[in-house]
Amino acid sequence: MEPKERRNAVARAILRWLYEEDGSYPLVEDFLASAGGEIGGERVGNDELVRTVRWLHDRKLIEGPEVDEVPYPVRLALTTAGRLMVVEQDGWVEQEAATPSAGEKPTVQIVARAFLLWLYPVESQQPTPQKFLQAPRSLIANYQIDEKLMSEAVRLLVAKGLVDGPGAWGSDIPIRVRLTDAGRICVIDHDGNVTKQATWAEVERGGGTTVDKSITTTGSGNTVVAHSDNVTLPVDPRDRPDFIIKHGRVREPGHPIVVTMTSGPQQQYVTLDVAVLKPREGIAATVSGGERSRMVRDLEREIVVDLEPPRGESDVVVEVVAVCEDVDAPGDGWTWRRAFKIPGFGVG
Repeated sequence: MEPKERRNAVARAILRWLYEEDGSYPLVEDFLASAGGEIGGERVGNDELVRTVRWLHDRKLIEGPEVDEVPYPVRLALTTAGRLMVVEQDGWVEQEAATPSAGEKPTVQIVARAFLLWLYPVESQQPTPQKFLQAPRSLIANYQIDEKLMSEAVRLLVAKGLVDGPGAWGSDIPIRVRLTDAGRICVIDHDGNVTKQATWAEVERGGGTTVDKSITTTGSGNTVVAHSDNVTLPVDPRDRPDFIIKHGRVREPGHPIVVTMTSGPQQQYVTLDVAVLKPREGIAATVSGGERSRMVRDLEREIVVDLEPPRGESDVVVEVVAVCEDVDAPGDGWTWRRAFKIPGFGVG
């Protein structure tokens, strides 16, 4: 289980445990002896419990009395927001990292995410939706997705404008599917979380309620700022790092990109790379300055992207990938991805 999935599963178990306790204000350590204290065959440790309780407390999902020098409540109860989280989302704080128990029927949102992640690498084939049922991603926590649940997920994705395709008489879903621009952004920027999609138009004007991005053009240079929507939340030092990316000072050759780590641990080992998303053919990208090195929060780091061919009339969209590793224990690692537009200009 990935670190984010593990934290999400432990948080869910704590919230559901408190829901059953119904305001009795149990001690934090009482959770360790409860039925929910074992996740995926592994007992929750005390350090893991404390980190997750602080994470939930920062998000105002739990509350309780505190004592001096203890940075979290010693007795716990659900807040109104926490109770709603259990009732409306079955306790999953981060829907995109939801991992149902073995054999438990997943939600439509979880199936939709699995469908998007399956479709992303094969969409050029415009497969039939039924091919998803033959793929490994259709088995979620030992629950095999059937055609009915798959169809519900596809209808959700179509309604949200994330997939489309030709229809047929008598079928309420496309007979072949492909990602829309919004669906591609959903996969790249939000790992397939269908509650956080955006269109290119929203990205360019900085609008939308789920993504905070902007692309502006001023004077002789172009500036692109992109960052995820979690920077307004209280940030635990153990949380994933987030980044802002923007164009550097224009020069030839290459396209300088300035990367700044804006949250997460104070320092991380970061390896930076790029891949071309659009156009799908005819453009190759390489990066210099992206080798693994230590990054400090709020300090800028510059990489240079070289395109081949170097000039073109159309915009090029690249995916900037940051592979992050903790400098100190617990040694967790994450991969951060963000779509980034390099404006086109006339052939010289």
